[in-house]
Amino acid sequence: MRAAPALFALLAFGCRSEDDADCDPYEMTSEADAPTFTFTPDTASPGDIVITSLVSDSDEIDYSAITELVFYGDVVDCTTSARDDELLATIALPDDAAEGEVDMVILFEDGETIWVEGALNIVAAP
Repeated sequence: MRAAPALFALLAFGCRSEDDADCDPYEMTSEADAPTFTFTPDTASPGDIVITSLVSDSDEIDYSAITELVFYGDVVDCTTSARDDELLATIALPDDAAEGEVDMVILFEDGETIWVEGALNIVAAP
């Protein structure tokens, strides 16, 4: 079972195999070089299914090149749809989702990954 985290890192962060000597599975675009991404809306409550808009401060983002959104919290990425200036993402939160910030990694088809800290905030239902 110890191999599972290493295998996940290899697959999630763009390494093609464990034998790829030039690959660091934990290397992501440096924060200084990375564009900023934000969700609108950026809050959701347990039990919600929400259509969000993911946008960047960079005009050079090809949203169709995003292959996956990986959330580190109680969020399920149901479906995505790329547009010229945004990525629409339908997300679902289980009824027992823990409140707090949820970080996310954006995976691109060329293997680039961008970490988004506090991408979404889970708040108590009103």
